[in-house]
Amino acid sequence: MENGISVVCAARNNGPIENPIANEAPWIATVGASTLDRRFPALVQMDNGQFLYGESMYPGNQLSPTKEFELVYVTGEDNESEFCFRGYILRAKVGGKIVVCDRGVNGRTKKGPAVKESGGAAMIIGFDEALRLKAYINST
Repeated sequence: MENGISVVCAARNNGPIENPIANEAPWIATVGASTLDRRFPALVQMDNGQFLYGESMYPGNQLSPTKEFELVYVTGEDNESEFCFRGYILRAKVGGKIVVCDRGVNGRTKKGPAVKESGGAAMIIGFDEALRLKAYINST
């Protein structure tokens, strides 16, 4: 702390891996939330009767439990569509459907608006359960 000035930076979370939060410089105090005191479970039932369990970022405006939505995993030659980049998701392919997006490359907070702008009903970001989900989509 030089000249009475402390340097405090927000932590950046690259989860879900161990130790994803860091600021390298020794003079920086890093501040971040460690946990959230509630969970918003998200359940997807597939036509074959299997369930996928996950968590939602937001509990409001939930999809109707009685309405069925088609799942779609959009892939393309450019690899941008599977990461749900803005401008690479075609409304004709995702309109009214639940869109599966690969994690990584672009931020998670960029994927949601891209899916919404393309008319997607909801989005699933692929973590552990995504491998089963993609296998299911490719088999139907």
